[in-house]
Amino acid sequence: MKRVYVLLGGMVGPDGSLVSRGMTALADRISQLPDVICSKHYWSSYWSVVTSINQLPHDVTVALVGYSGGGSRATWVTDYVYPRAIALVVGYDPSPISSMGKFRHNVDCSICYRNATANLFGLGGGMFSGAAKTGTITINIPHLAVQFNEELHARTLKAIEEI
Repeated sequence: MKRVYVLLGGMVGPDGSLVSRGMTALADRISQLPDVICSKHYWSSYWSVVTSINQLPHDVTVALVGYSGGGSRATWVTDYVYPRAIALVVGYDPSPISSMGKFRHNVDCSICYRNATANLFGLGGGMFSGAAKTGTITINIPHLAVQFNEELHARTLKAIEEI
């Protein structure tokens, strides 16, 4: 069994349902994978993800996928559930850069789709760091369009299938 949490982007949190439609569509696709339960959360509700993960049996494989502010908050979630194992964290142009946490030894693997420079009012451009085996894929895609990129979604779906 795999449990995947998708943390949406947005400026204030609840607006993520409006500005993260590409990620909600990805979450629906993740839900179709065998033996996967997937849920969507506002980045501002990251603490509910922490609570949910802490209540899971330890034989459930956990993954996080975050877009924009959801990507930076995914780094926070991994820290708050430490030492609980997190198999995979995927970030879609995480931001803001100043809110990025570092992974500790509970994160096995991460993938960060990162614009080399923040390009929407300083959003995007965050990079994963720390103990996890991190793969950073430099992209040149407008911040709001990152969530709709089919090539990135295909990589994410494959990575979830492989954990």
